Amino acid sequence: MTWRCLLEGDDRELALVRVREIVQALGDLPHPDLEHPAVAGGSAGTALFHAYTAQAGLGGGERAEELLGKSVDALAELPLGASLYAGFSGVAWAAEHLAGPPVPGDDDDPSAEIDAALLEHMQATPWKRDYDLISGLAGFGVYALERVENGREAARPVLERVVDVLAELAVETPGSPGVTWWTSPDLLIPSTREQCPEGYYNCGLAHGVPGNIAVLAGAVAAGVARARPLLGRSVEWLLAQRREAPDGSLFPYTVDIPPAAEPRGCRAAWCYGDPGIAVALLWAGQLVDEPSWIATACEVARRASGRRDKGAGVIDAGVCHGAAGLALVFDRIWQATGDEAVRDGALFWARRTLEMHQPGTGIGGYTSFSPMAEGGNKWIDDPGLLTGSAGIGLALLACATEHEPRWDRFLLTSARPR
Repeated sequence: MTWRCLLEGDDRELALVRVREIVQALGDLPHPDLEHPAVAGGSAGTALFHAYTAQAGLGGGERAEELLGKSVDALAELPLGASLYAGFSGVAWAAEHLAGPPVPGDDDDPSAEIDAALLEHMQATPWKRDYDLISGLAGFGVYALERVENGREAARPVLERVVDVLAELAVETPGSPGVTWWTSPDLLIPSTREQCPEGYYNCGLAHGVPGNIAVLAGAVAAGVARARPLLGRSVEWLLAQRREAPDGSLFPYTVDIPPAAEPRGCRAAWCYGDPGIAVALLWAGQLVDEPSWIATACEVARRASGRRDKGAGVIDAGVCHGAAGLALVFDRIWQATGDEAVRDGALFWARRTLEMHQPGTGIGGYTSFSPMAEGGNKWIDDPGLLTGSAGIGLALLACATEHEPRWDRFLLTSARPR
């Protein structure tokens, strides 16, 4: 399995220049967001960025160690939640990912307390918290999968508990085969709760069913056999929601209660939309050897890679819902399948990411559009991995080098290259 360099010639050289600029900007940054240890938007995520740039020979190794140590120390000092993206399980995941498998004979396990805390956290029955990747059960599964793959069998009960709670929460819906997961209105922000007073079924990778599919497939591959029936039924439900909308999208943001009469369009992004669904389904198909899922994922990705107009909903360059995220997702799918149409999409969005650079602004020339910023929609300086400059730099690095971006296991997009 070999990772290939997507960008060539001047595009590649320019991408590496941009990565170096972000390395410099983040290295000098006394930004308050880095005081938070979170992997999505704080120092743990920035540590990942510097570790990968150091691996590629672009510097940042000492900064990576400094920030990771700072993040781990914060676990004992700050009252953090459990979530992968903003809480203690994410910091522990970053530490585990960068450390790799333990040295034979080394019985020290710095994350054993994290395992115990997550197991205790998931004892609540019935589970009324989030089930998703960013805030809930799927995120805990990502943490446990990293540890189990590293040979840390102490984390296997965490993974098994994630599977069991997801099984308890799975529901059937009228008119659709398979099973899904309901998002309670209590978990929605007020404006969304007003629109969906009965809650909904979420189809986005970041907050919905595709994230569970990828985690369940990982659990099956890790030997948790009882996850297999649930995995199959959840894929069945998701694929049944396919309805082409006027904007060309195939899958909706959500399936409301009651369902909308006509299909509504959806942006193209990692977090929501066809690209995220395609890469999660592709990875799941690889992990459990389901050729039909892989074929469907390729077809969805091929169509999604052709959406390059304003209907794609891309405003900024961030990984979550921006140009760099699409470049990374389509690059992953091309690396796994060799599909040239998907490669063209990856090239388009990588070049768009380079075009979005504005010298002298933001962090390394990039600013992020934030609908949740204080005072309403505005552009902000964001150092983070998920929506900011660290993530943009990591995506460009993946497109411009032969170093596989294994950090994207955190995004559930790590389909294996051919």
